Amino acid sequence: MKKIFILCLISIITFAQYQHPKYEVRGAWISTVVNIDWPKSRDVEKQKQELITILNYLKEAGINLVNFQVRPECDAMYDSKIEPWSFWLTSWQGKPPVPYFDPLEFAIEEAHKRGMEIHAWFNPYRAERSVGTFNIAFAHVTNLHPDWTLRFKNLVILNPGIPEVRDYNTKVISDVVRRYDVDGVHLDDYFYPYDGMKDEDISTFEKYSQGIKDIGDWRRHNVSLLMKQIYDSIKAIKPYVKFGISPFGIWRNGIPQGITGMDAYNVIYADPMTWLKDKSVDYLNPQLYWQIGGPQDYERLMNWWADSIAQYGRHFYTGNALYRVGDKFNSNEIPNQIKLNRENPKCQGNVYFTTNNFANNPKGVTDSLKNNYYKYKSLIPPMPWLDSTPPNAVKNLRYDRWNNSGLTGLTWDFPDAAPDGDIANRFVVYYFDKSNFENTDFEKAENILEITNENYLNLEKYQTNNKKYFAVTTLDRNWNESTPSNNFQFDKIYYTLQKPILSSPNNEEKVNDKLIFKWNYQPNVEFYNLQISLDKNFEHIITEENLIDTFAAISNLEGQSKYYWRIIVNNVKDESSYSEINTFFTGYPKSVAIEYPKNGDILQTQEPTFKWKYNYETNGYQIQIAEGNVFNKQTIIIDKNVTSTSFSPSNLNYEKEYVWRVRAYNDFGFSKWSEPQRFWTETFGELIQVENKSKKFYLIQKNFDVKDTIITIEFSIPIRKYVTLKIFNKFGSEILRIFENIFQSGIYFLEFNKNKIDTLPDLLTLRLTLGKKIIQKYLIK
Repeated sequence: MKKIFILCLISIITFAQYQHPKYEVRGAWISTVVNIDWPKSRDVEKQKQELITILNYLKEAGINLVNFQVRPECDAMYDSKIEPWSFWLTSWQGKPPVPYFDPLEFAIEEAHKRGMEIHAWFNPYRAERSVGTFNIAFAHVTNLHPDWTLRFKNLVILNPGIPEVRDYNTKVISDVVRRYDVDGVHLDDYFYPYDGMKDEDISTFEKYSQGIKDIGDWRRHNVSLLMKQIYDSIKAIKPYVKFGISPFGIWRNGIPQGITGMDAYNVIYADPMTWLKDKSVDYLNPQLYWQIGGPQDYERLMNWWADSIAQYGRHFYTGNALYRVGDKFNSNEIPNQIKLNRENPKCQGNVYFTTNNFANNPKGVTDSLKNNYYKYKSLIPPMPWLDSTPPNAVKNLRYDRWNNSGLTGLTWDFPDAAPDGDIANRFVVYYFDKSNFENTDFEKAENILEITNENYLNLEKYQTNNKKYFAVTTLDRNWNESTPSNNFQFDKIYYTLQKPILSSPNNEEKVNDKLIFKWNYQPNVEFYNLQISLDKNFEHIITEENLIDTFAAISNLEGQSKYYWRIIVNNVKDESSYSEINTFFTGYPKSVAIEYPKNGDILQTQEPTFKWKYNYETNGYQIQIAEGNVFNKQTIIIDKNVTSTSFSPSNLNYEKEYVWRVRAYNDFGFSKWSEPQRFWTETFGELIQVENKSKKFYLIQKNFDVKDTIITIEFSIPIRKYVTLKIFNKFGSEILRIFENIFQSGIYFLEFNKNKIDTLPDLLTLRLTLGKKIIQKYLIK
């Protein structure tokens, strides 16, 4: 009876470990081509919010690695100096996002905040996935080097057999590794076309055969050369950056026995076994987009790949078809695939295609991951061939105020650098219901509370239940883990709050415009609530802010006015009583009332007279005029102090958008700025310069839909010259002068609102002139 009990106990422990491994890759592809996952909007702020939403629900589902597609078709979802901005970001290839935004930089920052790895995902050869879908930018590689391409019916790729193409691809990827804090570089399997090759590259083979007799062997050799070149370049720049490839799920037809399907070895000329032998990859992530059983049996393929990759000591993650759930897969297919992976110790995890299916939750599969298979967090398995030295442990785990913050919570000190020079990259926060931890407790995924790149954690947002004992470990870039920190016990006494004490401004004080509110610090506060009112009963509160520190700089108060203020402090368990009420008086002037020009005015002159009303208790006024609609160092063209209530500038240009504001000042400081007033000097569009120099004079025409409000025109100027762009109707009559000015050499995008023109004919003529040179294009609905 005793033996049976022991066997049952071992079985239970094994099942628990199987269900919730501490080390496992749980990845997802974020596809940008055709906006499969992102972005759905062309508004920059909405794009940012979309990406945050994606990363949030991926984290909630247990994902710890994302492959972010940054190069869909020899273009860039980041600020590249080599390739043009992607059409899928701005709807015009080569056009930057406005206002400026670097999606890769933003994605890296947001992924790391959530404890995730992020790999920059490149398509190595695809240049035009569907010819004619949109205008190709002048600076695109297919325009600059048409001799580097292979053209098929609806597809253009870079020719893998040309050495310059290998150098170019390596240059593009190395540029990202050098400039961005990516954790890895990821390639998909678009090598040679899926429809197969005939003799499209026969001349290249004859020129660059390298002594190889068979053209198929030569094509595979070309791809393998690029993989090795990329790998070596990455490691020379940042040895810790991983390099992985997602090959087609079937290497060769009939391998393993009984498997049938596309033969990647002989169709797209991919040979992962050579990459493994050459040690050109850190991991392979084959696309096993089939179900268990049948001619493309997931189980048989997974086990074959696991054995093949393990013999070369590299990592293996399966690519799983989340997008097929509800179509070809039932609700149990993905969970069953996860179980099979976990039964094979040579498989280190899963990566899912595609991300939007996590949000759609087909047949409840996302809920199943979140609540069952990925219920507990996991660490990414380390790659010992990259680094096996663990980092140092954190110091002084405690409950205290965080550095550079008014918040209090669990915090610790950064460790010293490890013997190999590595510093802390992430931290793992463990929690327990007992104080006497054992080493085995740190191997259980259910004891991981959070993985973070910060040296603090706000415990109040977590449901810790009875677990009140904590320890923290350090992770380096390769997810090597340190020994645990000291143990810390959290007690509810930390939640008790006291009535706050105000310190500045003093009661009845007359204040200047550099007004700083201050109050006392408490160690257990989640936030301080500051209230400012026009009356002592706080019935007319004009400012109320939740703050994380014990001071606040407030600049939105009216001058020459009396105010009342107080503080109350909060956390999830308690709220203090209000502080005493203090009063103060603002000694600086009231804000200024604008008279001319007002919001939306269109001025017919370059020398208007700006006017505003006289202010009492005022020594003078400051006026600012900026190009565009924001005030910063780059846009402000006039910043002047005057004593009168009017001002006439002399340097405004025609066809420009401007914004202006004014404020008064005295010995106590400046009033609030007046509300910014936007006006135009006969403008019809917004001009964006994307390159400082160009060697060509050209004009690109774009068809537009009658529903389009904004029309985009791209043109290039090779030298500094007087330039005009005009629109004519089909009878040759001028209907709009878009601009007439001196331009520097560069590539420009012009956007103008066609609704500003009363009537717009079906057929327009664009005429760009540069001195005596003229280019004419048709603009057709």
